Amino acid sequence: MYILKVEERNFANLMIYKIRNIFLLSVLLLNTANVSYADGHQKDIQAVFLYNLVNYIFWPNDKNNNVHNICLVNDPSMENYLLQIQKKAKERGSIINVYNVNDVPDEYLKNKICHILFFSENAAKTSLSRLAGLHAKNVLTVSAAKNFSRNGSVEFAFLDGRLKLILNTKKLKESGLSASSKLLRLAKVVSN
Repeated sequence: MYILKVEERNFANLMIYKIRNIFLLSVLLLNTANVSYADGHQKDIQAVFLYNLVNYIFWPNDKNNNVHNICLVNDPSMENYLLQIQKKAKERGSIINVYNVNDVPDEYLKNKICHILFFSENAAKTSLSRLAGLHAKNVLTVSAAKNFSRNGSVEFAFLDGRLKLILNTKKLKESGLSASSKLLRLAKVVSN
């Protein structure tokens, strides 16, 4: 019987964890991509995708990659969905903190609290001029606002009744972030 050394066992466990996450994202994409736009589950679907982004985006110098902070800019309705996901994530050993912030969350960014800033559609329109400054702070900017990917990192777009991810690789790079190859294959990639 072959006994794995501790390092090999840890590596094997890490690989199993990553494969499981890839499988979960694939299942979520397949299952949620077919949900109709008219079903009224948009926020729920967006919350699931928002949560899963933390597994496929890499932050520089992220010492504790099991803890991620999602800041909601003028979108309190998203909080309820994320709090449900937060409980399930905790059971899996992942910690998601959810913060509601108003307008541009300078205080949260000053203290490097936010990993992800999710903008409501209205907040996205009024914050366009400030997005460049946000990218310099290693923050992933996300919104469901139409054409958000022109200035932000990730846009959730409902096209033909399906949720599509639009990933702006230029803005991601400006943020000092990188995306996994799995996410790049699943998303529509733009670089403007």
